[in-house]
Amino acid sequence: MIKKVLLGLSIAGLVLTTTAIGVSAGENDAYYENVDETTGQTLAATLHTTLENTHTTKINYGDLWGLYGTSDVLPGTKIIWDTYSDCIFTLATDQAGTYSVEGDAYNREHMIPQSWFNKDMPMVADAHHIFATDGLVNNKRSNYPHGEVSNASYTSLNGGKLGTSSSTLYSGTVFEPIDEYKGDVARAYMYMAIRYSDKLGSWKNESTAIFQGTYPYLTPYAIDMYTKWAKEDPVSDKEYIRNNAIADRQGVRNPFVDHPEWANIIWENSHEEFNSNTVYSAADVDAAIAALTPTSDNKTIYTVYNKYCRLNTPDKADVQNADTLFERVEAIAGTGVDLSDLWDEVRSRPDYTPIAADPDQAKVNAVIDLITALPEPSAITANNKDTEEPKVNAANDAYKALNRVEKPLVTNAQKLKDLVEVLEVLNSTKYELVTNFFSLKEGNKVIIVANSVSKAMGDVTGKYRSGVDVTSTNNEISIRKSSTVNAFTLAQGKTEGTFAFQDGDYFLSASSDAANLVNANEINALSSWDIEIDSNGVATIVSQGASAYTMVWNNNYSDFTTILNPINTEKVKIYKVNDGTAPVTPTASLKFTRLHTKSSLKFVYDTTTTTTTSLTADSTDKYQLVENVSELVEGSKIVIVSVKNSMGLSTTQNSNNIQGKAVTLSSDGKSVTISNEILVLTLEEGTSEGSFALSTGTKYLYAPDTSKNYLRQAGTKSANGSFTFAIANGVATIQSVGNTSRGTIRYNTVNSGIFSCYAPTSGEDVAIFKLAGSGSAPVANTTYSFSNVSISFTLGMEKSLYNELKASGENVTFGMEISTDGATPGSVTSHVVYVGSLYSDKIKADGSFCQFVERKLIQSNGYTSKFTVRAFVKIGDKVHYARATEYSVKSLVEYYIANASALGITGDKLAALRAFNKQL
Repeated sequence: MIKKVLLGLSIAGLVLTTTAIGVSAGENDAYYENVDETTGQTLAATLHTTLENTHTTKINYGDLWGLYGTSDVLPGTKIIWDTYSDCIFTLATDQAGTYSVEGDAYNREHMIPQSWFNKDMPMVADAHHIFATDGLVNNKRSNYPHGEVSNASYTSLNGGKLGTSSSTLYSGTVFEPIDEYKGDVARAYMYMAIRYSDKLGSWKNESTAIFQGTYPYLTPYAIDMYTKWAKEDPVSDKEYIRNNAIADRQGVRNPFVDHPEWANIIWENSHEEFNSNTVYSAADVDAAIAALTPTSDNKTIYTVYNKYCRLNTPDKADVQNADTLFERVEAIAGTGVDLSDLWDEVRSRPDYTPIAADPDQAKVNAVIDLITALPEPSAITANNKDTEEPKVNAANDAYKALNRVEKPLVTNAQKLKDLVEVLEVLNSTKYELVTNFFSLKEGNKVIIVANSVSKAMGDVTGKYRSGVDVTSTNNEISIRKSSTVNAFTLAQGKTEGTFAFQDGDYFLSASSDAANLVNANEINALSSWDIEIDSNGVATIVSQGASAYTMVWNNNYSDFTTILNPINTEKVKIYKVNDGTAPVTPTASLKFTRLHTKSSLKFVYDTTTTTTTSLTADSTDKYQLVENVSELVEGSKIVIVSVKNSMGLSTTQNSNNIQGKAVTLSSDGKSVTISNEILVLTLEEGTSEGSFALSTGTKYLYAPDTSKNYLRQAGTKSANGSFTFAIANGVATIQSVGNTSRGTIRYNTVNSGIFSCYAPTSGEDVAIFKLAGSGSAPVANTTYSFSNVSISFTLGMEKSLYNELKASGENVTFGMEISTDGATPGSVTSHVVYVGSLYSDKIKADGSFCQFVERKLIQSNGYTSKFTVRAFVKIGDKVHYARATEYSVKSLVEYYIANASALGITGDKLAALRAFNKQL
């Protein structure tokens, strides 16, 4: 077989409909300019820094499917290039499936299993180690390392094997890919070892057979196996294409594809370079093309093209009838790509040429002289930097032009690095934390920062914005000229009081169909942002589009995005350039736009109280059937029974569920006698109104997992361990408040003999039996009736602002714009009154504040209607809106209950709200 040739340069900028082939090693010298090859350890350390700094986009796991359209397809087609099978998969169409046989579908194969790093970001979605592969083979490989097999327990259609390791350094189960893809896999492991060298020490499971937390980061087994594979299977066209496509999306490259020789520096090995065992020769492909007929189906044509693609580059040039194949593939691919031009350029790439061992000493001396002529770093100041900077840049360019053998010979290189550092600092721009909205004005240069993780917003990459490391000192951040932090210019938003973030010709925008940050070419509602800033500088930045998306840092995916319900996210802060001018005094109308329209609920209620008496105990071991939920009160002692099976929920807990033990039911089924094996539960107040916690004395039952039928015990109360009860004809529905999908306690019909948590209609019915007399003494029951329910909408302001607004023009009027359930809003003019304090109910002629109110009486059939209200001031023909409020009767009641303690709502008022909420 012909040995694969290591290639140095590839096609610059050739973009295909489904495959992009960009530049490769020789044209990426700038990417690796800070790499130090002095020793294996310095190379590993500087490579790690380069990879970490350039990994600017941590993509979503779901984004891999789309990325595969450029990284994992046969060039010029939509056919997946799979390393685990010879099956033909079509991009997207054959994505994911049941995987009952090879060829069912492809999925996402983590070469380094997710379980090794606990599915943490960004490893879980780093495409450099996640290949599109046959789903069945992927499942067979499971979480085992890659290695060479002595005894195979499974062999895939293309020859991949699962079985016992043949290495003396590791004896576990391994998966062995076919020879021509071993180098691809090995370089994925090498990449992960260096990219995540700072995290390897915390990885678990079989990772300890492969990775270690200190240099050289790979174990002796992994070094022996993967350096051998990398030599046997040198870098191929497939890897160059894949590396470039992933780098285009993530920013970070796999250095062992660009510079395969670096593996020998970091991990010294004794392996000789072997010939690659490529499956097909040029003659094989010629014969396969000749065998095609006008009636050949798509799968047959793509199979032949797969063989062509898998040839080494020199072999491709020897295929005599390739154009015939290209014409057939182009006819069925539908991508509009001229494959002849594509592969002509691939075949024309020069062979990889190692750097000469003998340095050009004259070039080295010339650089030394340039650096010697420069002033000392301490002599560069703000006063002379403009004069000295071009000289420093010229010397730095000359230094960068040296190759990796010549650079170490520059004896005064440190002086140059120090000079570059000094200029970077002098050229940095200082941004100060914004703690007052009114200090922002059009034309300000600003950056957006997630302070909790010390990240500033970087460039847009697809749907998201990357994070760039920054350091805040005394509420100030310095951004260097070379930084990839994105500085925005503030522009007037679509409505008064909002801003647009301008980035060149584009504006930072929420997406209309998902919670993303994208570029828009105009200022519209989605690219206009309402900003609130508290005294600590925490900014709430909300898009004015139909969905109020909030700009946040997403901890799950390590990027800036917008989200409707900010969960596991961090709010941001705004820093701006101190331009030396005092903030512009805001106009009265601008101050008005910063006010909030408030909502409040009012209703009249009457109460009626009755008293009921608990049952009288007749036995300490006989429990009575509960036929009405009103019999259950705090302190009630109950047992849970499957009447059909005469089994009671017991004291025995297995790993996930509670076992059942026999009970004795009376002939009429109205009472049950229990043994000491049955778990007696005491009802306590749950975490939400109307719910009970089921106490064993030391623990509480709970339904932990929305995807599993588990019933467990915990030491504390929780929403998942708070249950509501419903009883009909003696059948009890015991439903978890926090787990509504699988939180119903039922008898397990699949694994008989245990009690589990199910969806409400699964499993078998249970009944509740109560120890007679247990629970509270006589209970007072209060019922409530409600009338005159209304929502009030109020806007308050200081009298001084009111006077400013009145004096700002003629015909100044105030009012409310009200929309019900999204209907076209209607406007009503309001009467402004003086009050002593904001939102007071009492008018005060000499009060210091002004406010106006609109009130809507709500009938019971409108309790869930949503009212969106904006207070406004109309000055002449111009209308200025305050911030809106959006509530219904139901949502206001729920808000009051949830925040009762902070709002000071207690006693009868809180009880009335809870009663009202039950009726809604």
